[in-house]
Amino acid sequence: MDHWGLQELRANLSDVPVLFLPECVLELICKGRWPTIVLHADGNHRSARNVNLEALKFLRKPSNELLCMVLVYVDDFLMCFHETYDISVLKGMFKWGEWTDVRKGIKFKGKELVLVQQPNGELCVRVTQTEFTRNSSVGKITRDRSHGNPLLTPAEMTEFRSCSGCLQWLAGQTRPDLAAGATEEVGLMIRPVPLNSETVVVSYGDSSWANAQNYKSQEGIAIVITTRTALEGLDKCVLLDWKTTRTPRVVRSTIAGEAYAADDAIDRAYHTNCMMTEIISGQPVLKTGPKLLHVHATDCRSLFDAVISANPSTEEKRVLMAVRAIEEALDPKWFRWVPTGLMVADVLTKDSDALRWAFLPWLREPTCHLREVRQ
Repeated sequence: MDHWGLQELRANLSDVPVLFLPECVLELICKGRWPTIVLHADGNHRSARNVNLEALKFLRKPSNELLCMVLVYVDDFLMCFHETYDISVLKGMFKWGEWTDVRKGIKFKGKELVLVQQPNGELCVRVTQTEFTRNSSVGKITRDRSHGNPLLTPAEMTEFRSCSGCLQWLAGQTRPDLAAGATEEVGLMIRPVPLNSETVVVSYGDSSWANAQNYKSQEGIAIVITTRTALEGLDKCVLLDWKTTRTPRVVRSTIAGEAYAADDAIDRAYHTNCMMTEIISGQPVLKTGPKLLHVHATDCRSLFDAVISANPSTEEKRVLMAVRAIEEALDPKWFRWVPTGLMVADVLTKDSDALRWAFLPWLREPTCHLREVRQ
């Protein structure tokens, strides 16, 4: 982080996004005014291409070194660049409006990004939605209404849906914990994890059996990137993706719910691996496939035993199919068991204030700890 800057740039274009997208791509790619805003470029020719999995994500990679990455959202640019990159090249491409720096605080897509220094001297980017939570109105149910008809009126139903939508947006953007009464500064902490060929993608999959309506199970998924140090010890990580959902069908055992959660987590981690591979390698991932090491973590010992076993024994044939799908997508030697205390996705599987409050310190300083368990 000492050698990288993060900037937000706002373009003064009135007809967005209809006219901005073609103009943006034309300027960045076709005209060649910013050579090799791409994943890969040789030293003699100008070539340009955006990220396969993100239509409006561009990178500057001369000599296979990542110097700059730009995320385009309508008429806003979020740009991360190395200190050696000449940012005046981008400045000369459009007529810009406001220009802000992460050291002073950036507002992007309803979120605040600010550079903070940890007590150990580590520089991180904190992502919060403080302004949104502060501006949200707080309602109160009157005593007469609480003793009235328990059915919601049309107006109350509209308000209920609005509140649910706000919570879902927070949960999907910066607040996987959604702890009641938590401080407004709670959000994602982006720690300086090296992004190179040694980066490790870790998927966590967990399930709470039959705790939802109609005896359905709730599964939680979390995807982080870390270093190889986490394979045998403790190291910092960055939370990139998470999801909480009910299983599509009623499962008859804990191992069945855990198997489905693991299968879904590995699937989402595959997408993350593809994205990171293309950014790091500079090659089209649709041709090369994901190249980063992918490790999956579960706290279900019976599922771990089934996956690493050459001939898993289970009475539920559906579970056996899920286990085989896991083995097909991931080498069993990279399937790890971790104790429940290290299961990051546990908070996403059940409604528990205790779990949410315990999850907050991890959000402020996310770490990953994977230890191989041998028979």
